Amino acid sequence: MTADLAREAMGKKDYAQAARMFKRCLAERPSLEMFLGYADALAKCGRVWESLDVFAQCAAFAPLSPEKLRGVTTAFLEHLSARAAAAAAADPGRAREAPEPCAFVCGLCDNVLLQPVTLACGHTFCRKCLQREPTKACRRCGHKIAQRLEINVLIRSLVEKFWAEDIAAARLRDEGNQLFGSNQVEAALSKYDAAIAFAPRNYLVLSNRSHALCVIGRCQEALSDADEVVRLRPSWGKGHHRRAMALLSLGRYEESLVAFAVCAALDRNTHAVRLEAAKSLQKILSTSKYCSKSASQRSSLNSRSSLKKYHSRTSPLQPVSWVYVSSFNSNSDCDDNSSGDEDPKQPFYSDRRYTYSSPVPQDSRRLPVLMEKAFQEIESIRWMNKKLTQLTVDSNKVEITDFDCVLCCRTLWQPTTTFCGHSYCSACLDRCLDYNFSCPLCMTSLTEYLLVNQKNITEFLDLALRTALPTVYATRFLLHRQEISEPHMPVFVCTTAFPHVPCPLFIFEPRYRLMVRRCIESGTRQFAMAACLNSYGSAKRYAEYGTILEIKNLVLLNDGCSILSTVGVRRFRILSRGERDGYDTASIANVCDVSIPSNQIEEVRKLLDKTRLKGEQWLKNMSPELQSEILRTFGPIPDLEENWGSLPDGPAWVWWLLAILPLDQRLQVGILATTCIVKRLLAIYKTLELIERNSLVVAQTNEQASVISASVSSSYPLPVSEVCEVSPL
Repeated sequence: MTADLAREAMGKKDYAQAARMFKRCLAERPSLEMFLGYADALAKCGRVWESLDVFAQCAAFAPLSPEKLRGVTTAFLEHLSARAAAAAAADPGRAREAPEPCAFVCGLCDNVLLQPVTLACGHTFCRKCLQREPTKACRRCGHKIAQRLEINVLIRSLVEKFWAEDIAAARLRDEGNQLFGSNQVEAALSKYDAAIAFAPRNYLVLSNRSHALCVIGRCQEALSDADEVVRLRPSWGKGHHRRAMALLSLGRYEESLVAFAVCAALDRNTHAVRLEAAKSLQKILSTSKYCSKSASQRSSLNSRSSLKKYHSRTSPLQPVSWVYVSSFNSNSDCDDNSSGDEDPKQPFYSDRRYTYSSPVPQDSRRLPVLMEKAFQEIESIRWMNKKLTQLTVDSNKVEITDFDCVLCCRTLWQPTTTFCGHSYCSACLDRCLDYNFSCPLCMTSLTEYLLVNQKNITEFLDLALRTALPTVYATRFLLHRQEISEPHMPVFVCTTAFPHVPCPLFIFEPRYRLMVRRCIESGTRQFAMAACLNSYGSAKRYAEYGTILEIKNLVLLNDGCSILSTVGVRRFRILSRGERDGYDTASIANVCDVSIPSNQIEEVRKLLDKTRLKGEQWLKNMSPELQSEILRTFGPIPDLEENWGSLPDGPAWVWWLLAILPLDQRLQVGILATTCIVKRLLAIYKTLELIERNSLVVAQTNEQASVISASVSSSYPLPVSEVCEVSPL
C-alpha cells in the first residue's frame, strides 16, 4: 500500500512526498525496486548527493541501466548549470565581453556564408542555418524570418570571389554531411579531410570529422579533433559534446562526465546530453570496488534477509555524518577534512561540498569533485576572450564594378536587398517602385517590400564598401548628401494650410512620394504647402503665399501610397520658383505679423474676445456629427496664449477657426498673407456675421463632413468683396 502511494506521488510530481513514502517502504520491506524508487525521488526533489549514494549502493549489487540514471543525471547537470548561472549573475564583470559579430560571416554558424540569404532587417545568414533556426527569428535583432528564403545574388558572387578557399571548405563539409546522413561514413570522412586541407582552423569541419571518426572507432583521433575544436571555440557547447563522446568511447568516464556537464552548462540545455551523460555515470558507478562481488552475492540481493542486512549496514535512512571537501585534487579521492563541528543539515547546494561518511563507493564520493572540476572549467571559459570568426576583404581582389547598382550605374549607396535576392541603392529602388511594384531585374512582385516602413541597409554590402573601398565610399557619401540637400524648399501644390493647424495628406503621385522621402532623409521633415490657383503650365500656377508643414507621422499603404500627419509651422512668401525631378521648388522668405503698439493692446484683446465668442456660437449651432468631424480632424480649438501679442503668427485659435470657415481659396491666401492681426480678425468676424445674417446651414451628410473646407466652400462660396478687402502689408 505504501509503495502504491509512493508511485502515485511520483506520478503527481510530488517528489518530496514520494521520497518519504519510499523511505517508509524501505523501513518495512526493503527491496531493490524500492531503493531505486527512493533514489529517483531524491534526485527529482533536488537531493542529488543522497540520490547518488543510494544509486551507488544499488550498483554494488545489481547493474543499473543508463535509463534508470537519467533522472539523477538530469538533476546533476541542472545543479551544475544553476550554480554556473548564479556565479555569472553574481559577478557579471568577470565575464569577458563578446566581440562584435562580423557581418561577413553567418550569425548562426559563425562561418563563411554558404548560400547567403539577407533578411528584411539587413542581416545575412546561410540558407540552411535559417531553415534549421528553431525560433524563426533573426539571432541578431529578433526580426521575424520570412518563409521565402532567396539567395542574395550579389553577396554570393562576392563571397565566392573574396573567400574562395573558405567556400570550398564549406561546400565539402556540406557534401560530407549529406554522405554521413546516408551512412557513408568513410566517404564523408574523405570530404572532411579535403575540407580541412582548405581551411585547417575551421572548427565546424573539425567537429564533424571528430564525430565521424568516433563512429568508425578511431576514438583517439576523434578526441584530438575535439580538443582542437574546444581550443578554437571554448564557449561552444557542441565542441565539449564531441570531446565527451570521444572520451566516453575511450573509457575515460570521469572526464567524459565533466565534458558533458560543461556542455550542458554552456548551452543551458541538459536534455540534449542527459542520456549520454547517464552512460558515463553508469560506467562510473559500475566500476566501483563495491561492484566486484560474486554472482552468488548479487543473487542473494533478491532475498529479503540480505536486503535487510545490506540496509542495516549502508542504508541512507540511517543518520549519517557529513564530510566537507575542502579542495579539489584530480589525483586523489575526497579527503576527510571535517573538523567534526559541521552542520549535518547543511544543504548540498551550498558553497561547501558535502558527501556521506557512510561506507559508499568511492566513485560516488568523487562525483562532487568532478562537479567542482566542471564548474572550474566553466569559470575559466568565462574568463577567456570570446572567439568569433573575423573575415577581412583583400583589397587586391576588389573592383569598383563589383558594387555597381544596375539602376543608376553608380556605386551602391545604402544598399538594400529585395525578398527575391537582388540588391540596389535604396533610393533607386524606391523611385522604381513609385511607378511599378515589381523587381526591376526579375519582375517579382514587391508589394510586401512596400509595406515595410523602414528599408534596412544590407549590412554585408555596406561594410564591404566601407572597408574595401573607403575612398569610393566617402565620395559616394558626399554625392548623396548633395542630392538630398534642397537648395530650395520643396513645394506641395495642393490647398491652403495654416500655422499651428493639423493638415492630413494623402500622397499618391510618384513625384510627391519622392519629395516626402527626401524631406525625411534630409532630417528636416518639412516642405512648403501652397494653394493651386491656375492650371498646370502657367507661370504662377500656385499661390505666392503658403505655410511650411512639418511631418509628424507617416503611414505607408500596400500600394506605395502614404498618409501624412502634418502640422503648420510658419508662413512664407515665394521669392523665386523652380522645379526638381517633377515637383516644384521655391526660394522663400518667412512672413511674420507686425508688432502691436502698446496703446492698442486692449482694443485688439477686446476684438479677439468678441471674435472668439462669435466663432464658438457658430460652432455650437453645427450638427453634432459635423462638430465631431471637426474635432477629429483639427482637434479642439486652442486656448489663447499668454504671449499672443509677440507671436510671429498671432494666436493659434485664429488659424484654427480660419481652417473651418467657408472661405474662397483666394481669400484664404489673402488672409494668410496679411501681417496685421486686426485685419485678420475683422475678416473672420465679418464672415461669421454674413453666415449668421444669411442663415447659412452647413450640410450634415457624412460625405460633406469628411472634407470640411472643400464641401462648405463649394456649396457656400463667399465673394471676397462681401467679406473685406485683405492685402498683404
